[in-house]
Amino acid sequence: MAPPSEHSHPVLIRLDEGGTTAAVRLRATWRRDVGPEGLSAAVLRALAAAQQEHLVAALAADPPAPPDVTPPSVDALLRAIGEIDEFRSALAASTSSTRTVERVGGHVRVTIQRNAITELDVAPEWVGHAGDAELEREIGATLTEALQRIAAAPADALAGCPGLRAVLRTVGSPLVTAEER
Repeated sequence: MAPPSEHSHPVLIRLDEGGTTAAVRLRATWRRDVGPEGLSAAVLRALAAAQQEHLVAALAADPPAPPDVTPPSVDALLRAIGEIDEFRSALAASTSSTRTVERVGGHVRVTIQRNAITELDVAPEWVGHAGDAELEREIGATLTEALQRIAAAPADALAGCPGLRAVLRTVGSPLVTAEER
């Protein structure tokens, strides 16, 4: 069975290369197709489809060239190994809590559980009078903020692990910021 055309979906979401910026487009007939009460569910379905598409594209892409690195010293590796449990605990703590992303105005709220977007609530009274462009902007901006928070969780968990961060910096890991490299 052929996949449905993007024109058959009331909401379309495109992610940037990093998967952390969401561009939302509402089909002209979305109000008739799903209505304001079905908008949140349609957005979550579109997000799941966009994330799957992003993952498939990433897996199909040529792997990046390995960085030209100097292997870390044995002492640096031992320090990093000693911090792995702390990193795991910090990452588990950040992903076990429920977090909410809500932009100024409070029209769109995203719930993050276990480092995944699990709920999206759009204020019904706002949907009733907001134009499609405004809905697309606010939903996209709120999803983007949530995706960026999810993506930052591993790097945030490294904050208390200087030895592990040093080894990751040495091998060119994307978990450390460009400024640290």
